[in-house]
Amino acid sequence: LYVVLAQHRQSQFGDEAWAGLGWITTTKSPYKGLFVEHHGDSKEFVERAIKQSLTDMRTYRSEKFGKIHMQLTGIRCDGTPVCALVTAVYKSEGWD
Repeated sequence: LYVVLAQHRQSQFGDEAWAGLGWITTTKSPYKGLFVEHHGDSKEFVERAIKQSLTDMRTYRSEKFGKIHMQLTGIRCDGTPVCALVTAVYKSEGWD
């Protein structure tokens, strides 16, 4: 299974776990894209990290990229350990 994965775990009561994936694609064919993963203790931190990474990455490329897309998830620890997990699956292959 080919994936890009973001995860963050917490075990302290009241702490938050956030994970996110962000991506941008070129606006003209042949289409290309950039993908990043980030994780942290707050939604704001993860969103900011994704936006900053993709903004920096496209600065040094000659292609024109469209808007930033992202998928985030988060959870607060209520005493039982938790994990925030975001996965983008690219391809699935058999074991042969």
